Amino acid sequence: MTLSSFYLGKYQVTQAEYLAVMGFNPAYAYGVGDNYPVYYVTWSSALKYCNLRSMNEGLTPVYSISGSTNPADWGATNDPDFLYSGSDDLSAVGWHTGNNTPLWLKTSWN
Repeated sequence: MTLSSFYLGKYQVTQAEYLAVMGFNPAYAYGVGDNYPVYYVTWSSALKYCNLRSMNEGLTPVYSISGSTNPADWGATNDPDFLYSGSDDLSAVGWHTGNNTPLWLKTSWN
């Protein structure tokens, strides 16, 4: 299998960068500012951001919905618009401190 070349940002996407591409900043409550990383970004918004940024930079967008890589053709719906990749339930798609038990707690010392 061969992976085509791609660009990867050296740093997290800032709220200012996200705002410049998307026209809004989803971050609120804490850590809000141009140089802070953007957060509360849904999966579909992340795809849209990536494609729009690629288009703005003269690169070929890679994410496709209904055969189009242009987010303007994707329609207004974000259905489903999961908070996490594939689900709104973090435990269904991710491993985190709330759904795992450290090995030392599983070990029987008897």
